[in-house]
Amino acid sequence: MTYFYISNLAGQLIVILLAVFSIAAWTIMVFKWFMLRRIQRSSELRFREIMDSQELLTLPIHAHEQKDHSFADIAVEALAAYKREVQEFGHPSGTVARERCLRAVENAMTRSISETTLFYEWAMVTLASIVTAAPFLGLLGTVWGVMEAFGSVSGGGGASIQSLAPGVSGALLTTVCALIVAIPSVIGYNALISKIKIMGIQLDNFASQLSEMIETELSRQDISSSR
Repeated sequence: MTYFYISNLAGQLIVILLAVFSIAAWTIMVFKWFMLRRIQRSSELRFREIMDSQELLTLPIHAHEQKDHSFADIAVEALAAYKREVQEFGHPSGTVARERCLRAVENAMTRSISETTLFYEWAMVTLASIVTAAPFLGLLGTVWGVMEAFGSVSGGGGASIQSLAPGVSGALLTTVCALIVAIPSVIGYNALISKIKIMGIQLDNFASQLSEMIETELSRQDISSSR
């Protein structure tokens, strides 16, 4: 705290701003980490439920109407698109009708994946801005403080370590605070981006597998109806 009080006004304001940045960064990192873990566990549970279902197209969709941003959202959108096709055009029997139905299902899953990915990336721009801005703010405070220290000494007609040390040490406080903010933030940002990327790939893989299951079930229904 001693260094804070001997800093100039600009340095003190920058330190306070960096403290706010630190609180915001840690809040985002902790909240998003637990949120993504919860979604991942929910996705694993939904994946097992869907894979264990014998007749995917007859599953009720009302049970998962509330979005939880997991695999369930993609399955709900896919089944809803299928049911809309059946209501409008009847059961998709034949190659052309089946392809039209599958195209509608895949488009619905693509939209769901895009919305879910956007939710995963929520607040990441803010965290990236903190990572980028914190070192520059620290540098600004240090340069400003050093300039002011030399300016005050030059007015006295002479310079010494004793006269410069307080001003320079106070100016360097902003750089130290900036590094304290930036280093954990960049580590947390990289960890979250990596997790979001992995979860995005899992969404794509699940959608592909779900599309194959729906296509297989439609083909099986065609074979059964043709007998």
